[in-house]
Amino acid sequence: MRELAKLRPDPHPRMDSEQIILGSEVYRNTYYPICGEGGELSEVVISSDKVTQSVLLEKEVQQMEKMAGIGQFAAAIVHELKNHLAVMKGAAYILKLEGVNKEEVVRIERAADEAEKVIYTLLDYSRDDDERMEMVHVGTFIKQILLLSNKTLIRQNIEVIENIDTSCYIHMGSPEALKVILQNIIINAIQAIGVDGRIEIGCRRDGDNVAISVKDDGEPIPADLREKIFEPFYTTKEDGNGIGLWITRRLTDSLGGTVTATTDENSVTEFDIILPVNTPKDD
Repeated sequence: MRELAKLRPDPHPRMDSEQIILGSEVYRNTYYPICGEGGELSEVVISSDKVTQSVLLEKEVQQMEKMAGIGQFAAAIVHELKNHLAVMKGAAYILKLEGVNKEEVVRIERAADEAEKVIYTLLDYSRDDDERMEMVHVGTFIKQILLLSNKTLIRQNIEVIENIDTSCYIHMGSPEALKVILQNIIINAIQAIGVDGRIEIGCRRDGDNVAISVKDDGEPIPADLREKIFEPFYTTKEDGNGIGLWITRRLTDSLGGTVTATTDENSVTEFDIILPVNTPKDD
C-alpha cells in the first residue's frame, strides 16, 4: 500500500488505483486525492475492495474464449489430419505388398492408427451412456507406448525402468483417454531429458485407486510453474503448444482422477496420476 508521505502535490490531482496481491487474495486500492484551496494536496482517501473472485472469473472467461476459438477450427484440423493419415496408411500398405522392410511398415501403420484414435479422443472424450465398460490393463498400455517410443529412447540413450504391478486394471468406458494420458506424460519425460537420462514408471493398486508414477531426471520444473504447466497454451518449450498437459488434466478429471507434478531434492521430476479402479461413466 502506498504511503501518504510519498504522494506529491499535483496541480491537477486525479484518482489513481492499483491491484495488490496479499496471500491468496487480490485487492484493488483506489486513491482519491483531496486538495486544499490553493490546489495543494492535503490528504488522500483510500478505498480498498477485495476483487479475488472477479479476477478469477475474468481469467476463466478468457480461457473459455480461447477454448471456444479452438473448437471453431478443431473440426477442420481433424479433417485435414484424417486425409494425411489416410495417405500414410495407403502408402504403408503398398510398401508392405512390395516387401519393403515389413517390420518398419507395420510400425508406421500402428503409429497412424494410434494417431487416428488420439484425434477422436481429444475432440470428444465423453461417451454415450450405453457405451460398454471394459477392464483395461494399465501395464499393457504403458508397454505399447514405450514400444512406439523405442527408437527415440535408444537414440537419446534413455534408460527406462518399469515397476508395474500386474494387478493394475481399471474398469472404464474410455480406454483411449487413458492411453492419451500416459502417452502425454511419458513423452513429456522423454522431452525433458533430451539425452542420457533415466525414466522410472510405476503402477500399483492403492485401495480403490490405481496409482501411476512417471519419474525423470531431466530438466526440473520450478516450484512456481508446477501448476501453470497444466494451463492451456502455457509451455516452456520453444516448439511446444501448451496443450498436452492441459489435455492430460482434463482427461484425468473426466475419469474421476487427479494428476500432479513434484520435484525432489535431487531434481527428479515426478508426475503422479491417481485413477479410481472403477471410473465414472460419462454423462
